[in-house]
Amino acid sequence: MTILLAQQGLRILSARIYSAANGCTMNSYIVHEQDGDYVESEQRKKEIIKTLYEGLINPEQVSDEINTHIHRQLRNFPVEPEVGFSYDNTHQQTRMRLKANDTPGLLADISRVFIENDIKIHSAKIATIGAEAEDTFLISDKQNNPLSDSLSEKLAGCIVKALSD
Repeated sequence: MTILLAQQGLRILSARIYSAANGCTMNSYIVHEQDGDYVESEQRKKEIIKTLYEGLINPEQVSDEINTHIHRQLRNFPVEPEVGFSYDNTHQQTRMRLKANDTPGLLADISRVFIENDIKIHSAKIATIGAEAEDTFLISDKQNNPLSDSLSEKLAGCIVKALSD
């Protein structure tokens, strides 16, 4: 889903992702155009809806190509990605916090890393403050267990590498 939004040139300002025990997921996004404008025209809204619908119906046909043009302001004030982990006692899962530049395709890059490492997202809270993203994910391994220290370290390294490329 995040790849499709990024391909449409949309900037995700806020997102909530909830996974149910039955395997269903509910995603809620607040998006703007890359220039910060609201998505206003009915034609543009229909184009976005059509792209999301087609991507959900035929996920194998979704390209992972994203236009990652970085705004001049972001290039001048880069923030090194910071990844931290803690154990969530309530959900018995791992809480991952990420602080990074809000660049086009950020969530798509993170999603790819999660998929490549068999990480399940149980919930996510995405926040954009100025040019910086502060995201929190409740995650587990593929058996729904909290991440081991070694998997957490590996995941952090993969995320920092993906966001630094």
